[in-house]
Amino acid sequence: MLTLPLLGLASATLGVTWYSFARAQIAQVANEAAMQSAEPDSTPAEVFDDVKLKLKTRLGLETFSMTATHNHGSSAISIELPAAQVLGPLSLVLPSLGVVGHVPSEP
Repeated sequence: MLTLPLLGLASATLGVTWYSFARAQIAQVANEAAMQSAEPDSTPAEVFDDVKLKLKTRLGLETFSMTATHNHGSSAISIELPAAQVLGPLSLVLPSLGVVGHVPSEP
């Protein structure tokens, strides 16, 4: 009788832990991509390919959306993942996963 609630608690704990880990990894990838896009000789295709490789290597994920913006001397990269891809059933409870990385642009 106690097994089912304990399994539910354990799986919820693992889901929240995975969500936190994935968010930290995506934030790091977004910051690295923002630094790369701030370099004058980088192209959007290079940045996208680099982000795709890093997300596949670090989290095993291939589906994401990325937006790059350059405003007033700064570069920003926004990465969003479908919640169902990262969280499975917990996507009904936790928000979708999206982060933004900012860095100053080189003149």
